[in-house]
Amino acid sequence: MLMEHTNYQSYLKAVLADRFSSNPRYSQRAFARNLGLHQSMVSAIFRNEKNLSLDRAPLVAEKLGLKGTESEYFCLLVELESARHSEHRERVIQKMSLLNPKKSAVDLSIDHFRVISDWYHFPILQMVGEKGFSQDPQQIGKRLGISKIEVEVALTRLERLEIIERDLNGNFRKINERIQFQSSQKSQALRKFHTEMLDRAVKSLTEQSPQQRQIQTQTLPIDPIDLPKIDELTDQFYERVVNLCKKGRNRTQMYHLATVFFNLTPEKR
Repeated sequence: MLMEHTNYQSYLKAVLADRFSSNPRYSQRAFARNLGLHQSMVSAIFRNEKNLSLDRAPLVAEKLGLKGTESEYFCLLVELESARHSEHRERVIQKMSLLNPKKSAVDLSIDHFRVISDWYHFPILQMVGEKGFSQDPQQIGKRLGISKIEVEVALTRLERLEIIERDLNGNFRKINERIQFQSSQKSQALRKFHTEMLDRAVKSLTEQSPQQRQIQTQTLPIDPIDLPKIDELTDQFYERVVNLCKKGRNRTQMYHLATVFFNLTPEKR
């Protein structure tokens, strides 16, 4: 994960976001303590107000579990931030290129996996450019129930994937209106994404009123030969819902639409 980053601040944010995902009770204070830094220092680093010292960088790399090439690469990222002269920066970048020669050929496979598997990327993407939603990471985090850091990492990732971009005013806008992932094979990323969304659907049963949600089910026998037609009808339904939502004048809520149609009587193998 480290080698995909071009500055150490974004890497630290990504590590913190991962720890938030694994443990919602984890905090930035705990993160700072784990790195052997004061919380105010970590906050200042995230705001680009302060920089790690070159002496402290190897110690932080060790706390992060980085070894060998990765530890050296992390320290070079720290040095790059403190380099004031172009000659110095060029020397550091050259060293980084030697450690990570594949960087010129950008590998987005990790980012693609994150976008698919971490549920909040899609609602954040849909919020971008919508008048009813703030672009402030703090406000987006409050609306989705996630941390500001997770929002910032997601926005950076979507920008790196060229799904969103900044306009002349520095605000994000969508490059691609609709992103769709399909797989005919088993996919760990898609499985994680759907599991997280279904978990949130279960929570809505107790946390939201019937007026706030639409959950209907129907159990019925079918002829397997009709499955392709059912797929076609489902696609038509989705398209009609999408077109209806596009016409909304006051789009201030973010909903997730999912249909579940599966075999209750699979044959034993």
